[in-house]
Amino acid sequence: MALRLQSTPRVGGGSAFYVRQRIMSDAISGLIGVIVGAGISFLAYSHHERRRHAFELYTEWSSTEMELYRQRAFRFLEINKKKDHPISFRELHDTGLNDDLLALEKVMHFWSKTSLLLQAGYVSQSLTRRLLSHYFKSWYNQVLCEFIELCRTRDQEPNYRVWIEEVDYLTAKYV
Repeated sequence: MALRLQSTPRVGGGSAFYVRQRIMSDAISGLIGVIVGAGISFLAYSHHERRRHAFELYTEWSSTEMELYRQRAFRFLEINKKKDHPISFRELHDTGLNDDLLALEKVMHFWSKTSLLLQAGYVSQSLTRRLLSHYFKSWYNQVLCEFIELCRTRDQEPNYRVWIEEVDYLTAKYV
């Protein structure tokens, strides 16, 4: 049933305009409410997703498999820094695929991924800081700092230096 409004002489001829204006005002208010509601839902969902991704990073870091890689890589880096002639990341690659290289690549890939996800805004900055920053600080202060400096001086090829930029980002945030 369609509503049909006509002006009446008694009201002065403007009542139909007033009703249309009121209907338009209500429709616009409703539309604004829907848009605001959708925006709030999107922000809440995005916040939830960023937090979920931070927990996924933490779960990966805490996994049994990663624990084995972390131990192996840490041992390699500690032994390497005590050598008379420590080897760089590229030099480790040149020796061929071995367990030390695999472990170090897994750990460096994890830190690179964490850095990229933080920069892109895909993980919660504050939750990632709470879950992972103390691990990164420990790694950086105990073994990574010296290894990075060694790689900066010896590994000139860009392929072997990309991870350093990602670790530098994390260093600026967490150390």
